This record gives sequence, C-alpha cells and structure tokens, in this order.
Amino acid sequence: MTPKYEFTGETKQLNNITLRRIRRLSDGLVGGWIESAANLSQEGDCFVFDEATVYGNATVYGNAMVSGNAQVSGNALVYGYAWVYGYAWVSGNAYVSGSAWVYGDTCVYGNAQVYGNARVSGYAEVCGSAWVSGNAYVSGNARIYGDTRIDRPFPTTEEFIGWKKVRGAILKLQILGTRRGNWGVKCRTNHCLVLEAIPFDGSQETTFASLHDAGFTYTVGKQAMSWTYNPDTTVECGAGIHFFCSQVEAENY
Repeated sequence: MTPKYEFTGETKQLNNITLRRIRRLSDGLVGGWIESAANLSQEGDCFVFDEATVYGNATVYGNAMVSGNAQVSGNALVYGYAWVYGYAWVSGNAYVSGSAWVYGDTCVYGNAQVYGNARVSGYAEVCGSAWVSGNAYVSGNARIYGDTRIDRPFPTTEEFIGWKKVRGAILKLQILGTRRGNWGVKCRTNHCLVLEAIPFDGSQETTFASLHDAGFTYTVGKQAMSWTYNPDTTVECGAGIHFFCSQVEAENY
C-alpha cells in the first residue's frame, strides 16, 4: 500500500493528547490533525482537512471527509462518502456513513448512527441508539435520542398523517396547513383534521383537551386551527398544534 499522507512534524495538545498535523502527498496539501496513523486510513480518498481533529480510537476511512473545526473522537467511525465539518463533533461509538453530512455545531454520540443521504445541522444532537438515515434532515435545536428512527424528510406541502398526545388519548391527525419540522421528531402545524382518537381508558369519548392548554380541544371528525401559529423554524416550542410523525413517538412524549 502506497502512503497518501505523511506527518509534517507539527504537533499540538488537546486535552493532554498530542495531535499531529498531516500533509497529503499527492499535492502537498497541509491537512488537519490526528493522534496516530490509526485514525486515518491510507486507502481511498478519505482525508482530514483544515483544523479538524481525529483522535482516540476514532477512524476515518473510505472516501469520507472531516474538515473545518470538526472533531471525531472516542470509538467513532466516519466512512463511505460521509462529510463531517463546521464545528460538528462525532464521538462515543457513533457512526456517520453513506453520503451523510453532519455539520454546524451538531453532536452525534453514544451509539447513534447517521447514514444514507441524511443531513444533521445547526445545534442538533443525535445520541443514545438513535438512527437518522435515508433523506432525513435534522436541524435547529433538535435532540434525537433513545431508539428513535428517522428515515424520511419532513413533508412541507402535501397532506399527511400526524399523531398527537392529548389529555386522555392519542389522536390521529390529517395535517392540512402550514407546518414546520426542523427539530427532528417534533413538528407543528396551524391546521389539522382529527381523524381518530385512541382513548387511554378505552372509552368512546370524542373530545379531548390539549395537554398544555385545557381550553383548546380536539374533536374527532372536526378540524382544529391555531390562530397564533408561530412559523419561525428556529423556535421549537412556538405556538401551534404540535404533533409527531409516528404513533410511537406521540405515545412516548
């Protein structure tokens, strides 16, 4: 195997760890920092750029890129055509793979996985055993955790089904109006139709009050409107009708 990078001799300390600057041999490009050759494969087109750092038992391989001021540490793996950049941090036993991008000030850690064509940005966190995959997009201040699975983009135009926990029941909603979903599993809209209620006590009740506003009720077969809906995607808990994209997520709320 022909080496593709070398150490420049420049070092720096990070949390009592000595990091070494690398240089790509094909064009002399000075790259980022790694603790040892075990952190960056000599095969493929993978590389660590700019001021990015890879250390601990973390490994970057395949055609993956780590750039900007990103950090990859612990036992994390970044591979395939994945790209970690900005101030993102991937640590623990997390994987970022496929053609996924993790960027901004995001953190992916624990046993989390981000793969496929997924995008995680902003100040989002993906942790625990959560997976973000497919064409999913997670941003803002979202925190995706536990065993959550997100594998689809958030719909922005077509009508679709949402799920909501209210006092005494889970509601199945047809989402009709404007909606926002930049925080991951939690979403909100200004307009919906209540299709079905699943009461916790098995009753035949059809009208239920909101968890957070007892004066706002939902009735099966009727539409609900939020006249104070907040369309600002940077605000997670703004006014509106909050819902989830799956029944399980609503039940666990």
